[in-house]
Amino acid sequence: MSAEGRAANRCAFVGGAWVSTLKSKADEGPETIHLAAELASLAVDLDDVQRQTLTLLGAATLIALRSGDTRVALTSDGEASVASYLAPLFVGRESELAMHMRAVGEFIEAKRGAPIVGYGRVSDAALIVENGAVSIERAQRCELRLADAFRTRVARGEIREVAAVERALGDIVARPTVAPWGPVTLSLEQQHAVRSAALSRLCVISGGPGTGKTSIIIAILRTFARLGISPSEIAIAAPTGKAANRIERSVAAALNAIVAPTDADRSLRDAAPTAQTVHRLLGYSPARERYRYTADNRLPARVVIIDEASMVDTFMIDRVVQALPEDAALVLLGDADQLPSVDPGAVLSDLVAWGDAKRPGSVQVVRLTESYRMRAEEIGGGGILKAAYAVANGRALFEEGGALVSERVSVQELRFEGVELIENINDRAVEFVARWFAEKVRPDDVASLYEHTYRRNGAQFDEESERLLKHFFRKGMSARLLCPTWGGRTGAAAFNDRLHRLSSARAPRVWQSGGGTLCPGDPIVVVRNDYERGLFNGDQGVVAIVDAGDSAELECIFEVGEGKFVSFSIRGLASHIELAYATTIHKAQGSEFDCVAIVLPSGTSASREAVYTAMTRSRNSAVFLASRTSLELAVRQRSGRSTSLRDLLLE
Repeated sequence: MSAEGRAANRCAFVGGAWVSTLKSKADEGPETIHLAAELASLAVDLDDVQRQTLTLLGAATLIALRSGDTRVALTSDGEASVASYLAPLFVGRESELAMHMRAVGEFIEAKRGAPIVGYGRVSDAALIVENGAVSIERAQRCELRLADAFRTRVARGEIREVAAVERALGDIVARPTVAPWGPVTLSLEQQHAVRSAALSRLCVISGGPGTGKTSIIIAILRTFARLGISPSEIAIAAPTGKAANRIERSVAAALNAIVAPTDADRSLRDAAPTAQTVHRLLGYSPARERYRYTADNRLPARVVIIDEASMVDTFMIDRVVQALPEDAALVLLGDADQLPSVDPGAVLSDLVAWGDAKRPGSVQVVRLTESYRMRAEEIGGGGILKAAYAVANGRALFEEGGALVSERVSVQELRFEGVELIENINDRAVEFVARWFAEKVRPDDVASLYEHTYRRNGAQFDEESERLLKHFFRKGMSARLLCPTWGGRTGAAAFNDRLHRLSSARAPRVWQSGGGTLCPGDPIVVVRNDYERGLFNGDQGVVAIVDAGDSAELECIFEVGEGKFVSFSIRGLASHIELAYATTIHKAQGSEFDCVAIVLPSGTSASREAVYTAMTRSRNSAVFLASRTSLELAVRQRSGRSTSLRDLLLE
């Protein structure tokens, strides 16, 4: 067929009624189906039916990648399959879907689809079929490269002398940092984590909330300082600016509170590594859409520490590993039981599974089990801790005689202590929101701070304003509603709207634009990085009345250090923020609150990891707005990211 003929055939195929029908039913957006059809039109020697089959195969793989899976099983065998990803396109037409799945089987068996489809480990096709699954070639290549790099790092053995590491660690244990509640001593499992980080080219540390991962990062820094590694040769990164800022503040506070610091401690304190986002670590340029540090231009670091690693996707971890010098150490810390990254992959949990297999050549994984934030004997935090461990292990929460969740019949029975559940939230939403607003969003001891006028001279707030803002941020922003989704009747946006309306009804003034309104006391969250103002995705603040000398205006206030605050005009920030009375569970990762309410509507697709992540955001109280059935179903349902990396590591 001539080039003109192929082009005509391609246009007719893409614009056909069949493709248009698929596009109209695609929840992921019609562009996914359009791209799959474009790919299919480039394959050779296919008739129209086979081209439809290839379109469906490509669509399922693209939808899966957007959902976090780096591969899709060709048949239903416990993993997300091609059929499961295509099912929403064929609601009410299941027999037609079954027919298409038979066609997919025949298509694969005949090894059709060249040059778009490749079979085995090849690099010149868009879709790769191997081991009963199909994946995007870029994802397969990335996971192959990562698996090889991880195995190579582990195989090269210990990077330093054990005796030197033991001497350094012993000196750190003898010179603890001092927190307001007393000396911060390292437990044996925390010491094991520090030791592993100092000895290994690849160290994986996984622990739940409050298990001391930040204390471990500080001890790792102090250990490397004693081993002769300059602070300038150590990089600390996190997936979000908020997480990076938290680490940086914690490190600075700890280094200033060391009992009998050594010269190494003082040098580290005076030139501590700056925590940054992973993108900034790699020198990402938004304008050029390129990274400065790559396999051809390695990072100037001997140690790279990444916190909240469960939130970092496969492609980004691959970029870090490629840019890492061969003899540098990579330390990954996070919670493998939490939700995986928003983007594709589940690298931390794949590495933990590799380590748990304890096969020759596996990575050593350090698991942290003791929580210092919530004690088992405490009524509130202890109840959350016990329930969280049960959820992480898939155990029942409502066992006879030993239920880990207290069921409440009415909204008024809620005690906001430990783990509670109230059913029929659709019928009780108005009543619950009213009580939540009165007791958690705007309690009596912070109500006056909503209308208070805070005074600043230039960038600095006066002493009284700082004192009041500190109280406001600690008490008025200590509760959060968490939802699996943003949209819909029971999504975060709907609860934000309800709570904002309650707040604005009492507000002395309201800021209004075409995008909506804001009023004093509204909690807000930054949704995109603003390097000019030093604000990052995930940073939380509050709208308040600020008098800067000329007049009192509504501004957005953020905490930038212990008891230190900055404020900015709403007008300049409006496109960078959204209301934060409620947020999605994914966005809440890395945050801590005194109390959370977790919405799990009937028919929810929430997973065990989502329930665990939501519960462990709270120190004292987790209230489920859900039926017992919905909660039990979510605990049984793992997010089950389907990746090739885990299998490659376990080969």
